Amino acid sequence: LGNTITAEGNATRLEAGTASWRYDVQGAANNASIIVRNSAGAVVYKEDLETTQGTHGFTWDGRSDNGSQNPDGIYSISVEATNADGGVVPVQTEISGRVDGIDLSGVTPTLAIGDATFPVTSVRSVGI
Repeated sequence: LGNTITAEGNATRLEAGTASWRYDVQGAANNASIIVRNSAGAVVYKEDLETTQGTHGFTWDGRSDNGSQNPDGIYSISVEATNADGGVVPVQTEISGRVDGIDLSGVTPTLAIGDATFPVTSVRSVGI
């Protein structure tokens, strides 16, 4: 508890108008679309961009495509990337934050960063 971690995952909390993710483009991509969905699964924001192979950060200000501010809560991201031939390029998404909860009641322990939960097996790094 209290340590900052990076974990494989796509859901994080929008808080005070900011939500951040990292994504790793695992091949040469010419085009990519970042799609943000609310907890009901509805698309609230989409941004088209070009990206290169490697790890990138994405910070969302909580505004929808129409400019309205979304309420604090859990949002997820997906990144769809294609190469020069139109083929799909794999992209892995990650979240980071301070762990403020642990649930040991199930078969696989889960960690919580705010309202977002994920299995401990998805942790990629732990900071101090």
